[in-house]
Amino acid sequence: MKGQSSAEYSVLFTVSIFLTLMFFGIAVLNIRSVLEQKKDFEVEKVLSEWEFIAKDIWINGNGSSYIWEGSLPEGYESSKSYIGGNSIVLVVDGRQFVKGFEEFTISGSTPTNRTGIRMKIENDGTKIVFTPV
Repeated sequence: MKGQSSAEYSVLFTVSIFLTLMFFGIAVLNIRSVLEQKKDFEVEKVLSEWEFIAKDIWINGNGSSYIWEGSLPEGYESSKSYIGGNSIVLVVDGRQFVKGFEEFTISGSTPTNRTGIRMKIENDGTKIVFTPV
């Protein structure tokens, strides 16, 4: 009888450890998911701001400009991101985020760093130009 009781405690202990680790694993996955969603939101926010500014500058005509200040989320890859033609492509953690424009063409450079960014967005009369300053 004493051996059987000891075996039952071992099984209960093993099951409790398994359940604890399973719940911990689920919590870690949820935290990663939340962090990825936060990055997605930050990138989409920057693209939406740039879109709004570009459209406003296009409407205001040749010579109008705006200096945007902000940052991009951790994982931003400047070497894979670009601005040109009819779209802005920002790459974060290997995922592309694209904002397209139909009303006008755009050109310029994406920021080389992710924090302390200052972008001059201006209408040169034929297109909208994005320039890190």
